[in-house]
Amino acid sequence: MVASPHLDEKTFPVHVVTGEFLLKGELRVRGVLDTLLNGEDITTVSLFEVQAQALDPSNVAAQFVAPKVVLARRACQFIVFSERPSGDDVMIKASLRAAVLYTPRFAIRGSVHLGGDRTVTDVLGDIKGYFLPVADAELFPLFRIRANLPRQSPLVLVYRDHAEIIQER
Repeated sequence: MVASPHLDEKTFPVHVVTGEFLLKGELRVRGVLDTLLNGEDITTVSLFEVQAQALDPSNVAAQFVAPKVVLARRACQFIVFSERPSGDDVMIKASLRAAVLYTPRFAIRGSVHLGGDRTVTDVLGDIKGYFLPVADAELFPLFRIRANLPRQSPLVLVYRDHAEIIQER
């Protein structure tokens, strides 16, 4: 987390993967990050100081830079954090299971936060909130990409509708 010019605002350096782009930028949050990402009445996510790269080498919109972009929350396949947010910012479950989670274009290997006595097989059908936390994650593209996605992250939040397969390790 980076200090922000606003006293009550926190800044998180992130990479956001959508269906077509890798967006590197800052999430700026007043209050708790978990509320921004999982609040029922919040449908968009704003990203600041954005550097965007197309994932697919054939995409003619190869890259762009913008001071701010607004994304539909459901368009965020996953969010890769450069630093682990505090426990106050993201609700992290006590129960962890080593697993590989597959999205349409990536495999994400790490510790999936389950909570309680739930199993890996329970997770996809019963995700509380919109994002599934994966700690100590390694990211593997399932196709050739143009973008420079970090290969490791202390925390990746995977949007529940993009989590297609989960495999316990």
